[in-house]
Amino acid sequence: MERHGFIHDMLDVKVLILYIMSRAMYPVDLQKIYELSYQDDGLSYFDVAQAVPQMVESGHLEPVEGERYVITEKGTDSLLDFQQEWNRLCGLVRQSLKKNEMSIIKTKQKQPE
Repeated sequence: MERHGFIHDMLDVKVLILYIMSRAMYPVDLQKIYELSYQDDGLSYFDVAQAVPQMVESGHLEPVEGERYVITEKGTDSLLDFQQEWNRLCGLVRQSLKKNEMSIIKTKQKQPE
């Protein structure tokens, strides 16, 4: 079955998680990682739940403070290695956000005051 949306495979999931974790200012739990990475139906909680332990095992994320995670130096370096993939995902997310913003503006314009 063909997947639609921004996320097409586990690499996309992991790159997105690395991107989000590189900007997190504090340790983040699995639920928050999912909430921050959710963009469309192409990503499920189970994708994140599968990716995070794999990323801990590979040394890209580190568990701290119980069940919270931070990005490691290896994770940061890998994110730079995936710059091309990262730019593709970010561009798609920006397009989606802009489309959603325009939809909201149009909806507000149609509403009577």
